[in-house]
Amino acid sequence: DGEEKTFEVYLCDISATGFSDYHERIQTFILWYIDAASYIDVDDDKWRFFVTYEKYMVNGSPQYAYTGYTTVYEYYAYPANIRPRISQMLVLPPFQRLVEDPSDNFARLRDFIDSKNCMKLESFQSSKLLQGFSESMVEEAKKKLKLNKRQIRRVYEILRLHKEDRDMEKLKKVLKPEEYAATMTITSKDQRLESLERQYAELEEHYLHVLERLASADLS
Repeated sequence: DGEEKTFEVYLCDISATGFSDYHERIQTFILWYIDAASYIDVDDDKWRFFVTYEKYMVNGSPQYAYTGYTTVYEYYAYPANIRPRISQMLVLPPFQRLVEDPSDNFARLRDFIDSKNCMKLESFQSSKLLQGFSESMVEEAKKKLKLNKRQIRRVYEILRLHKEDRDMEKLKKVLKPEEYAATMTITSKDQRLESLERQYAELEEHYLHVLERLASADLS
């Protein structure tokens, strides 16, 4: 409906004062809205809970409407890491939308967060970006941010777009040989150029949305 709304997410575990009783009440919703759902063992201290509320004002006083929650279990990952894994996610019906509707926004949100985090890494500094995509980027982002190689490459392209003029010669230098060659296999030169232009325009539009948000974000 175009109305701007505010949502807040709170992270807690079962040791938080009063949360055990609160969780006992809110978890009953999962039996109604999640197929084959079951209660979790809250005595296990590896569970983490992300509880979401809509914040709104009534007569100048802030009110909070419970909208849903997510349970995350922190698994041990050899040799000395923790790997969080989502177990259950509940969004109450009044706050639900079809995933297909905001899927572009989901992708932009992920790209924004990953780009913001990668900007703090040594291998993604300006001088390194201009040298091209590298294995050091993959290794550092995998180790520190748990990103896969495909997403790391995507973040690199977003940040590279911000640092360099966009023309075909520079694009050719940035692309891997096999990536550029794949487009060059199209028989007609006009079709090749049209294909490159279309792919580039679509991707550039998405990337620019991410860059606009990065420009207005607090990167500290």
